[in-house]
Amino acid sequence: MSQQLIAITRPDVAATIESSRGVIGGIRLSFVTSLGLTAILANMPKPRFTLFPRRRILQNLLELQRVLEAIAAVEPVLPACPGTLLDDSSEALELICADASALRSALDEFGTTRQFQIIATWDGPEMVSATKNRPDVVAAVAAAKPLGRLAAGKALQAIMMGERERLSQEILARLSPIGRDILAMPQDGEDCVANLVVLLDDSSEARLDAALLELDALLPGNSRLRCIGPLPAVSFAAVSLDRIDPDRIDAARRLLSVGYRLTTESVRTAWRGYARANHPDVADAAAASNEFADASAAYRLLRRFADQMERTGHQPALFVDILGQADKGRRAA
Repeated sequence: MSQQLIAITRPDVAATIESSRGVIGGIRLSFVTSLGLTAILANMPKPRFTLFPRRRILQNLLELQRVLEAIAAVEPVLPACPGTLLDDSSEALELICADASALRSALDEFGTTRQFQIIATWDGPEMVSATKNRPDVVAAVAAAKPLGRLAAGKALQAIMMGERERLSQEILARLSPIGRDILAMPQDGEDCVANLVVLLDDSSEARLDAALLELDALLPGNSRLRCIGPLPAVSFAAVSLDRIDPDRIDAARRLLSVGYRLTTESVRTAWRGYARANHPDVADAAAASNEFADASAAYRLLRRFADQMERTGHQPALFVDILGQADKGRRAA
């Protein structure tokens, strides 16, 4: 039976949950512990016929999200990316062993932090009505009128866009000093002024409340300020897995001419030899550029594979990443 990874935590946290029958929100949890870390898992329901499969999937995700939030409210957790599925508990063990030190470091750094999503919206027509008599607005519209009503409308729209950007930057400037990190998310619709996710320590929540009160007074008219949280820091550090495709490894070995014995040293030696012979600076640049980029990617893949194999003592089946929306980059493995 497939299982969904909910989070990585400490063994004592898992023991506390197990002492209460291992059930949260009606969902039975299981645990895999190794190297001082525990993976919290939830059994996925057996597939069954339904007229609305997408709705059922979303319902499952929401239920598991509530489980994660319930645990994170009282215990340190490193959340998994939503929808991270494992074939069985042995994959959870493989996941922990892949890079336990990086998982432990991320749990220490982010386990007790919380994120809050701040969404500010305004009433566009009301903003136009409230600002149409401002001297700068009157002057801009008057200057555009000789070019026609369409030009005057575009001038007013440009002013409103500038006003929205000003308010967005003001909100960002007031929230940035409070959080350990802050992300600007895509704005949803023309009425959205700001969509931010703020990472906080527990001690900073009172400062956030005070800042939101000030922002609420600052925003004009029927503007609305929503705060969603506290939530686990899933936008800043979320565990993800990448199953290793043996064909990719073989292709990378062939490209770099790495021998059967795959070690970090053999990979590094093969890469140096390839780079000396095929670098665009010494080869036909037009022909070599794309091939060299492919070889660089092959080197990174093999180096990561060899590093993990030497660290764990066996051939890896998956890579572990700790992803954040800030840069979509890898912080682990």
